[in-house]
This record gives sequence, structure tokens and C-alpha cells, in this order.
Amino acid sequence: MLPTAARMHAGYGFPGEPLVSFPFRPLTREAFEALLAGAGLAVAAYLTDDHVWVRAVPAR
Repeated sequence: MLPTAARMHAGYGFPGEPLVSFPFRPLTREAFEALLAGAGLAVAAYLTDDHVWVRAVPAR
């Protein structure tokens, strides 16, 4: 079961470009990986120590 959605937004921008903002909800590692698996993907590597960035590849 997925956690309840929280009203959170993340964003990023570059000088001279509009800010990009999107809603998100915090997920456990297990829930995140289950969602990826449901899309036919698997985690190849977590790219940062805080696991914010991930490299996903097609599941085998």
C-alpha cells in the first residue's frame, strides 16, 4: 500500500528559464521500487547517498 499523498512541491530552475514545479509524495524505498516494477523498470543504482536520484533500467 502506498503512503497517503502529501501536498508537497519540488522545483528547479535555471537562470533565464521558467521555474519547473511538480507535486510529489514521499515513498518508502520498497514502494518506489514497486512502482518502478509496475512500469517495467528496476533500480540499477542509487546515484546519491540520500537516494534522491536513481538510474532505472528496463526490468529483466
